[in-house]
Amino acid sequence: MGVMESYEYYSACPQCGAANIGHEKCDYCGASLIKKRVNTKLSNYDEFESEDDKNLREDIDYPVINAKLFGNDSFLVIFCSLFGGGFLLIPTVLCISFVSTGIMEMWAYAMFLIFWLIGIGALIPLINHIIKKSKCNKGTEIEGIVRGYEKSMVMVNGSPTLRMRILIDKETEPKILVLNTGSTRRVYPIGKTIKLKGYNKNFIIVENKII
Repeated sequence: MGVMESYEYYSACPQCGAANIGHEKCDYCGASLIKKRVNTKLSNYDEFESEDDKNLREDIDYPVINAKLFGNDSFLVIFCSLFGGGFLLIPTVLCISFVSTGIMEMWAYAMFLIFWLIGIGALIPLINHIIKKSKCNKGTEIEGIVRGYEKSMVMVNGSPTLRMRILIDKETEPKILVLNTGSTRRVYPIGKTIKLKGYNKNFIIVENKII
C-alpha cells in the first residue's frame, strides 16, 4: 500500500496578505504558504501502472519460458518463393536449352550448379518454417491467458516488435510463456484466453479456438 503526498497552498500570505507567486514561503515575511498536506493512499500505485506493468509485477515469481510464435509469414513465403524459385527455374530452363542444342560445356554445368545452390539455400528458411509449423500443428494443445506485451530489440519500420506474455498452467504449475511475435501490433488484448499448440519452444495459436 503506497501513499501519495500533495500540498494545498494559500493564494495569499495568511500573515501579511502578500500574493502567493508559487513559492512555499512568503517572499516578504517568510511565513509558510502551505495550507495543508493531503495524503492519498494508493493501492500498489495502480493509478500509475499500466496493465502490462501490473501483471508483470504479479507474475514476477513465475518461471519464464522464452519461445517463438509461428504465424502466417507472407514476406517469407513471397521472398523465398520468388528468389529461390527464380534461381532454380531460370538456370534449369537455360540448361535444358544448352543440352538440347548440343552446346553444353563443363563450365556451363559449374555456372548452373552455383545458381541452383543459391536457389536451394534461399528455399531452406521457407522449408524449415513449414516443417516447424507442421510439427506445432501436431503438438499438444494448451490454454493460456494473455498477460501483457514487452518490447524486443528487433525493429520493424522504426518500431520494436513485441513479445507476448502468456500465463499457462495456471491451476497446476503457473509459468509465463514469452512469445516473440515478430509483429509491432497487439493482436490479442490483455486478459484474453487463447489456445496454443507447440513443439520444442515453437508455438502456433489455434485461431478458431480463441475464447
